[in-house]
Amino acid sequence: MTTPVITDFPLPFPAKGQSDTDFNNNVDAYLSWLSGTNVSELQIALPWVQARLEEVAATALSGTLPDISAQSGKSLIVNYLGTAVAFAPLSGRNLIINGSGRILQRSYVSGTATAVANQFTLDRWFVVTSGQNLTFSGNDAGRTMTAPAGGVSQVISGTNIVGGTYVINWTGTATATVNGVSRAKGATFTLTASTNATVRFTGGTYTDAQIELGTIATAFERMDYGAELIKCQRYYWRGLHVESVNFPSYAVGSIMSFTVTWPVTMRAVPTVAAWTPGAVATNCTISAFNEATAHGARLLLVSTLITANANITFVSGNFFEAIARQTS
Repeated sequence: MTTPVITDFPLPFPAKGQSDTDFNNNVDAYLSWLSGTNVSELQIALPWVQARLEEVAATALSGTLPDISAQSGKSLIVNYLGTAVAFAPLSGRNLIINGSGRILQRSYVSGTATAVANQFTLDRWFVVTSGQNLTFSGNDAGRTMTAPAGGVSQVISGTNIVGGTYVINWTGTATATVNGVSRAKGATFTLTASTNATVRFTGGTYTDAQIELGTIATAFERMDYGAELIKCQRYYWRGLHVESVNFPSYAVGSIMSFTVTWPVTMRAVPTVAAWTPGAVATNCTISAFNEATAHGARLLLVSTLITANANITFVSGNFFEAIARQTS
């Protein structure tokens, strides 16, 4: 085999600004040439040369830069050759959960007067003053909410606050406060790390509410519906795992333990309840939930007869719920 020498190197050398095709072809030609040489110095240098070529690919921006207009809150996506190809939204920056009112697990009806202070309506949003209400229009793709005079609030968990300067923004006519201090759209303020914060909207419409780290209010972060639901379920869950529960009873008073597992780890040990009007109980009764944790609880059923089939059949509208809400 003929030993390659430096003058044999196939030109041109891979460099910034070359097209993707030319750059790839030049890299392949150079590495092929270098790998074939038995010149000890070049063989030793091969890993270093490969690393330098990767640096060239990582830093060379080529092609047409995507349109940067209306790209607030997005990051520039660059491929492995350094070509700028697209913008994509930055995820996880909004501290407010359900900022567009998409999630409604409690089946709250728009305009219904609240029975107690701090009653929850749409997920994560509670009406501050008893007797007032939250009205809204829209659907699960997004809702516009109207806050009453006493306000609608959300507590932001300190576990999600790293501390520093934050900025707020929303769409609508409502006024806003953060920790009791009035804030305009685009206003900046300081939040303390690991400390709960309260946002409140009052006397007008609001949607696409967002609080994020930094000084620039970016476009509203639109999350996948399922991801938004999971965030809400850390604070409240409503559901029904099965249509019926059956068990054999060998003595009156026999207890059957039915495990209910929450779909997500809740933020704290929840208060648990069963809403079962109309459920058909045969030879047994629902006793209680017990041993609740942030992961699930036990539903206890107690038999009233010795039988091979004690059972409860649930009906439409029945549900279990786990509540780990925050109002302060």
